[in-house]
Amino acid sequence: MIVIAGSNYANRFIKIARGNVGDTLSDMVKEAADNSFDKQSTTLHINFDKTKKTITIADNGIGLTSETWSKLLQLDSVNENPIGINGKFGIGANKHIIGLADIISDNSRKKVVITNCNNGQYEQCVIDFKKIIDTNEYENFEILNLTEEQYKDQTYGFSSGLQFEYHTSLKKIQELEDLMLSQSYHDNLQLDFAETYKYENVKIFFNNDEILKWKDDSAFNLKHIYNCVIYSNDKGKLLWVYESDDTNWTIKPLGRGYSSKLEILETTGGLTKLGEFKITCNTNKLIWMKGCSIPSSSFSIMEQLSNYGINCDENKNEYFEWSKKIRVKRHNKILSTLPYNIKEQGDIVDRVRKKSFYKELEYTFEVDEYIGLTLENKSQVSWKTVKPGLERFVHEIINSKYFNYAKKKMKEFIVTTVDKDSYSEEDMQILNIVYEDIITKEKKSEYSYLTDSQVSKMNIAINGEPEPEQGQGQGQGQGQGQGQGQGQGQGQGQGQGQGQDEGQGQGQGQGQGQGQDEGQGQAQGQGQGQGQGQGQGQDPVPVPVPVPVPVPVPVPVPVPDPVDIELKALTDRQYALYEEVPTYLKLEFDNYILENIVTL
Repeated sequence: MIVIAGSNYANRFIKIARGNVGDTLSDMVKEAADNSFDKQSTTLHINFDKTKKTITIADNGIGLTSETWSKLLQLDSVNENPIGINGKFGIGANKHIIGLADIISDNSRKKVVITNCNNGQYEQCVIDFKKIIDTNEYENFEILNLTEEQYKDQTYGFSSGLQFEYHTSLKKIQELEDLMLSQSYHDNLQLDFAETYKYENVKIFFNNDEILKWKDDSAFNLKHIYNCVIYSNDKGKLLWVYESDDTNWTIKPLGRGYSSKLEILETTGGLTKLGEFKITCNTNKLIWMKGCSIPSSSFSIMEQLSNYGINCDENKNEYFEWSKKIRVKRHNKILSTLPYNIKEQGDIVDRVRKKSFYKELEYTFEVDEYIGLTLENKSQVSWKTVKPGLERFVHEIINSKYFNYAKKKMKEFIVTTVDKDSYSEEDMQILNIVYEDIITKEKKSEYSYLTDSQVSKMNIAINGEPEPEQGQGQGQGQGQGQGQGQGQGQGQGQGQGQGQDEGQGQGQGQGQGQGQDEGQGQAQGQGQGQGQGQGQGQDPVPVPVPVPVPVPVPVPVPVPDPVDIELKALTDRQYALYEEVPTYLKLEFDNYILENIVTL
């Protein structure tokens, strides 16, 4: 079969190749992967061979028909049916075919061998760019038929699919190997593919080793999705609107720009709806509480990263620099990441927390023209290309709406319950880790923002309510006191008895005194003189005791009912705390104030 591709396209090839300078090798490989998954592939192989100087990308998709053969070999062809796919077949193919063949390098062999299987037809075409450049002709390509044996001998033998074999430069191959084995969060190609292609029932292999799928850590359990709508007003200006249950939030158009903060949009009447998108945020409760480092003891992400050859060092900030970026998801593919621009002012712990949030901007091809991120099928994205106002809107949703949401949930996480059965297994693990850190003096400073009341509730949630201990013990009590009208004196008592942990007793000698035994348990001892105690004992030497003078008993002050509390009596800080408590907990909080009004 002969495919007519055009004529005098050599200069066009050179122009495209030089235009690829801005595209990374990762972009080119991902373009090839996009085309494979668009063709219903479930298995993708990416290999290199330094001896043969080849890079091979093979899949088990539906392969090429005579029509798609022609589109593949024509430089300006575009798939006109982009629904549900990631790329425009033709543009991306040109980029990865020309880019991976490295046709502008003097040391490259500049050749691509394309092998196809579709409906039992085995075909092959060779594109020799060196010959095309020398002759300045790019016109007819001959597609050869292969036998089944020849096809299986030169490919992975899939029952259908497409394979590209790039005869390239050793420099390009070394660059690909470096990306595969990179220990950098940002450059590792295996991690990039694992994050980008989370498709079910899809396997990707690098040099015949399968890339393990990326699994979102289950500890990220404060997920919230913000459903947003794109509108335009009567002047044609775009409005980005977060529609919550009862309020619409937006950054309003102001002159040539937009307001700096989210404001309430009273009505969407008169606006034209253009499309929708989502902003998804999530965070890890343990990172929030520690606020300073990656908790490897319960963080499966650390193990996952090591699977891709990345050395995870807890003492460095590399993880947060990598994780703080905003993922851009178009359909079911993560295109790339956008920088998360966080202000350096404010609490340093809160800045670390915001960096650790999982942040994702998701949309479909229907709103490409309004989002402005998908240009020329590139995997790279940039804030410089987005429509005005979107960057500010996304940051306000993360910095304001989600941060306050997570802050509220984390307060409720500790202070609303002390019942062990009310916590999930993961939450109990978090409480145990944090509590163990707190009672370890060296780490207590990490949680200095937690109140004593919160720590106490964590202890109760983990260990349960403390029960009064019963014990037996022997001991000696010694006290000094002053008897009325009798002067000063000392009395000693020794005895055995049973009693509660702590108690108070009075023994009388020539005066009054208080003493407390210490022993295996704690017990009160008392002589045979007059007095009261919670233990019983015998004085070794009886001492005559004078008749005690009655002491007036103070009248207890009645405690007001919680519902009668005057909030005006609270300090500003106490009232602020009171306002943060959910309505259904107000009564419990009122009781708490009564018991702790002095220490709050």
